[in-house]
Amino acid sequence: MNILEQVVAPKRIREFAIRLNAECRKQIDTIVFTIGGERTGRDTLGRWVPELNTMYLYLDKCLTHPKWMEKGVSFITGIWLNLLTAVAHEFVHVWQSEDEPKLLKFARLPDDYEQEAVDVAIDIIDDFSEFLQPPKIEDMGWIGQEIVLMLNKLFLSRPDIVQGMLEFNGTVVAGDADAIALLSDKYEDKGSKERLLQQIDEGRMGKKIGDKRYLTFQETVGLFNSNHVEV
Repeated sequence: MNILEQVVAPKRIREFAIRLNAECRKQIDTIVFTIGGERTGRDTLGRWVPELNTMYLYLDKCLTHPKWMEKGVSFITGIWLNLLTAVAHEFVHVWQSEDEPKLLKFARLPDDYEQEAVDVAIDIIDDFSEFLQPPKIEDMGWIGQEIVLMLNKLFLSRPDIVQGMLEFNGTVVAGDADAIALLSDKYEDKGSKERLLQQIDEGRMGKKIGDKRYLTFQETVGLFNSNHVEV
């Protein structure tokens, strides 16, 4: 498989793509890490082109898409999850087409196949989450450079927020436990969420720093995986 980097991708993302490509019956010829720009919709983080047997991953869309931040995940971890889900999602489409060649005639797959790709992507990330922890910003290639530029601009007006983000740079902390639990829909009543926070207080999960409670990357991915039952 050839990897073309029109913008530099994080090493761990390249390795993740190579690992998933090995699961294909007919492996992808080329993966291109690039910028989608204005011609690519906000929600399009990647695209597989069967005629070229080539996968495109749009790092600028992974940088700006708010999906995970809207679920309570921290800014940097949210970007990292965008990268991981972009890769996994597109490989699910490859496997779908291997199982059902008729799908190759569709310019856009039916909604149920898109939803399957969303669900299976999270399942894959959950399975490998131990090895997919967010790296330090310095090790995130072009994306890391862009994050630094964003944080430098934000520092002028909100140095406290920037310092808070950088405090967890390269650690297992993924975000505020209360917000993630609420937005995951896994803790629908007050009692269940209070039990979660109590487990963090007791040191059985998550991290407690001062009076703030956080969930780890692995725990967060597990919450958003519908097949993960340890909640």
